[in-house]
Amino acid sequence: MIFTELSVAADIAWQIAAIEAGAAMHQFIEKEHIFIGICSLEKIILLGQEETRLSPQAWQSLNSECDSLKSVLKEFRFDATRIRRKVRESLGKGNYERNERVVHRSEACKEVFRRAGEFVMCNREVSCLHLLAALLDKPSEVIDRAFDEFQVKSANLRQSLIVQSNVRSPYETETGPP
Repeated sequence: MIFTELSVAADIAWQIAAIEAGAAMHQFIEKEHIFIGICSLEKIILLGQEETRLSPQAWQSLNSECDSLKSVLKEFRFDATRIRRKVRESLGKGNYERNERVVHRSEACKEVFRRAGEFVMCNREVSCLHLLAALLDKPSEVIDRAFDEFQVKSANLRQSLIVQSNVRSPYETETGPP
């Protein structure tokens, strides 16, 4: 399924990912940058509506989605700040000299967005829950190591994200996982 829109939270997470990739001198936005972007949404909420310059509707959408994400992460005692920092530290600095302001997604990152689009039903937009579930379908070694260090089971978190976003995984049959 091809999606046409990102939720407000997913769009902000993508923007944060681009900033992360550029600041760290990486050539592309990678899966880890999307992960960092999603884990950074709590910082955007702390800024407040006025500082973010979001419309009331966009602000409400962001808050609602972040509350849903927070409730899933809370189940797993997931500390977004600590795990985000660990992933950023593990990625380290790149050495790509950027000649333009645009940072493109890597093929692996594009695949995460494609898979997230498969979770969306009834022409809804792709949310950060969809993105994180898709990312955890095939997490990178960096993300896996961070999850192991913080004793979070990525497969269990992924399943909770799918349930919370109220969709059936496209990788599961009617009777259960493949």
